[in-house]
Order: sequence, then C-alpha cells, then structure tokens
Amino acid sequence: MTEAVRRVKKAENQRDALIELKNSLKRGDISLTDDDVKFLKGLLISLPDPKSRKNVAQILGESGRELCPEMIEAYEKEDTEYVKASYLYAMETMDISSVRDKLEGMRLALSETEVLDENKKHYDEQMGAFNKLLGMAIGKHVFTGWDKSAEVILITGKGLGQVTLDQLDTSAKRLLGIGVGARLNAVSEIKDIRTYKEVLFMIPELRRLPEDPYKAAEVLAGSELKNFLISMHDNAEPWAYRLNVVSTMDDKKKAMFIRRFAGELLRHSEGFFVNDASDYELEIRLLESREGGFTPMLRLFSIKDERFDYRREYVAASIRPDLAATLIRLSADYLRSDIQTLDPFCGVGTMLIERLKYGKVHPAYGIDVFGEAINKAKVNAGLAGEKINFINRNYFEFNHKYRFDEIITNMPFAVRSEDRPEIREIYRRFFEYSKKILRKDAFLIIYLRDIDAAREFSNEYNYYMEKEMLISDKEDSYLCIYRNL
Repeated sequence: MTEAVRRVKKAENQRDALIELKNSLKRGDISLTDDDVKFLKGLLISLPDPKSRKNVAQILGESGRELCPEMIEAYEKEDTEYVKASYLYAMETMDISSVRDKLEGMRLALSETEVLDENKKHYDEQMGAFNKLLGMAIGKHVFTGWDKSAEVILITGKGLGQVTLDQLDTSAKRLLGIGVGARLNAVSEIKDIRTYKEVLFMIPELRRLPEDPYKAAEVLAGSELKNFLISMHDNAEPWAYRLNVVSTMDDKKKAMFIRRFAGELLRHSEGFFVNDASDYELEIRLLESREGGFTPMLRLFSIKDERFDYRREYVAASIRPDLAATLIRLSADYLRSDIQTLDPFCGVGTMLIERLKYGKVHPAYGIDVFGEAINKAKVNAGLAGEKINFINRNYFEFNHKYRFDEIITNMPFAVRSEDRPEIREIYRRFFEYSKKILRKDAFLIIYLRDIDAAREFSNEYNYYMEKEMLISDKEDSYLCIYRNL
C-alpha cells in the first residue's frame, strides 16, 4: 500500500486525506497499487460521508483500473443524489462494453422516474453523465426521404428569398423574413437549388412549444417528431442532437433552459433523443415567437448536401457559395452563353464556378494577385469539374490578345477604415482599366461594398448602370451591373 493511501486509512479527517490523494494522482505524482485499489473499493460503500464517497469514486476513476461492476453497485446503493453522477463519470476511463446493456437499462429507468423540483438538478446531472458515457451507443442515420413530402424552410439572405422561391415547382410556397417556406411533394425538389444556405424541416402538426422547458420537452416528445425522423431515414435508432435556442434569453438562462429541456426530453422519449453537443446528427432549433413560446424546426445533418462539395479551399474573404449562386441568378437577364468571361479578383474561384454552373462560357479566366488564393481556386475548379484559366497576377498588369464579353467579380473591400482610400483607388483603376479589357456593350457584374465609389467611377469612365440592388443592409453590399459604352 502506498504512503498516500496509508494516510487515508489512518487519518482522522479522511475527506481531506482523500482530496490530497486525488490531487496527487491527477498530477501524476503517484500511482495506485492493487492493494490500494482493493482498500479504496471497500470505502465506496462503507464511508458514511457522502463527499468522501464522491472523492473515492473520482480517485478510482483516475486509477486506470477496470471497475465498472463496482461503480454500478455503488451507484445502485447510493442514497445521496448528488453523489450518484460521480460513479458514472468515473467509468468514462473504463471499458463499459460488458456492462453497456446494464447501463442502458439504468438510464432508461432513470428517465422513467418522477422528477421532483428539488431533485431536477441532480436528475439532470445524472442524465448528462449517462448520455456522455453511452453517447457512442447512438447509431448513425442515412437520409432516405428524398421521395417523401415535407414542409421546409429554406434559409436565405435577408430579402433574397424571391430568387429561391422562383425555382420551386410547388404552388404551396411563401416568402418569409428568413427565407422561403414551402410544402414539397418530394424533398428532392430542392436538391439542386443552389441559392439557399440551409434547409430546416418543420415537424408535422406542431407549430408551437410552450416557454417552460419541461412542458416544451414533453410536448415535443409527444409529437410526430420521432415518427417523422424514422420515416426519413434508414433505421429507427435513437438520435443524438444539439439544442439551438434562438431567443433574447441571456447565456445563463439559456444554458439552464437547455439543461432542463434535454433531461426532460430524454425521459419522455424513453432514451430516443440524447443531447450531445459534440457529436450529433440533428439540431433541434427553437425560434422564439413574438406571441410567446417557440417554433420548433429541425436541421438534419444526416442529409449529404453535395451542392458545394467543390468548395474545399477558401480564404477569409471568400464569398459564400450560396450567395454567389444567388448573385448569378439575380443577374440572369444579363448573362449570355458562348462568351469570354473574366474575374479580375477571383479569390478561390467561387464566383466563376457558380457562373459556369449556371451557364457555360468559354473561355473563363480568373486573376488574383494573391498566389495562395489562386492555388486554392485551381483545386476548387478541379473538384467542380469546371475548366478555368487561373493567373496569379495583378489585374492592372494583365493583357490579353482579345477583349472579354463579361467581367464578374466580388470587389475587394475595406476591413479597416484606414484602408478605404486604398480601396477607393482600386475602384477607380478597375473602372478605368476594364475599358481596355472589355468589348463594347460588355457587362460588368459586380458584388461590392463601396457603392459611392462605384457610382462615381462608373460614371466618370462612361459605363451605363443597368441594375443596382441592395443585397445586405448589415454589410452595406450591392449587386451592380454595368454596360460598357
């Protein structure tokens, strides 16, 4: 027996001695012998002080020994609620494969117990420990519901939903503040639409959850949520999920809501829904309603969204691919086929790739002074299956034997106020130099954040403004389309 354990055995104040032993073990100052472990196992049940039993459980959890049966026995005999979770946490370092079924039964039994207000905190702690310990038991799911009907919300940029709405075949569709709501005859209808950021599924026949987390979880567990998920996937295994509460609650109150909701949902669903914010396939998103309560929506990470698989490489200033696709759609009246197109500030190639996804052009050139971006653009274009000629060069030093029919680009923008004069000069040189690059009546399709500079220099260098559209109030960004006179 080690000296540290002997001190525990002989000490009048065993709690302090156990804390000292636990800290020494965590620091790596000592390791426990078999005799040490045998002695400590006896203390798990025999010690009268609950906090001391908790310390023993933590020590044995750090010992490196396989003691699952002993921890389960201690848990079942423990009559002090706040100690019980310690036995479960101790097993995180152990191989639970031989006792997994037993632990699953214990978790289910806990979920079926009546939870009193005074025990909710300890109930949630134990359930959290069970979930963490058994999280790997949650199966993975493959989405198979492409041919099934569903009600969805397609999230888009603010004010940009019309572009997506116009591409939907269903007549049951409407514009929302956050995008487009639609009742689809088959989920596959949205598979190739490129202008939404994400798809959220509505739960059949459920539009509102109460404000109270316990009641909200009970209502959700009694809804069609489980049946909906089973109908859309390849198996009926339980789900690991994270809860995303979109509300005005402060962080502390929100964390309390999530903990209470998660414990209650696990209990009412008999273990079918397990809260695991680190490894999940489902996001349950609760959107606070002005009328009170929450609107529940689902984001399914089991769906493989292949629309932008090419975008493997990016840099900090890269445009989102769904936004690039939206800008292309908004420019549709000015896009021609069988033309020569150029992006003078191409970055990782997203604008050009989305341009080619909409309608083929040949040839397509991308220019950028940033060599790393050009290298990444080549990777992305290869993955997209699009042929684009990328050149690492300053646009204002670029020459070509023929002129281009189109420029399409995401203009540089100032991150800091002190950079604005430099960006303004880039705008001036861009409109001036593009005269040498473009044919007469060629179009410039530009996403930009300095509308004053664009207005001034497009006018100064004799371009006709065909379209000017505010894209984002927050970013003060615009889509501008000019024709070279």
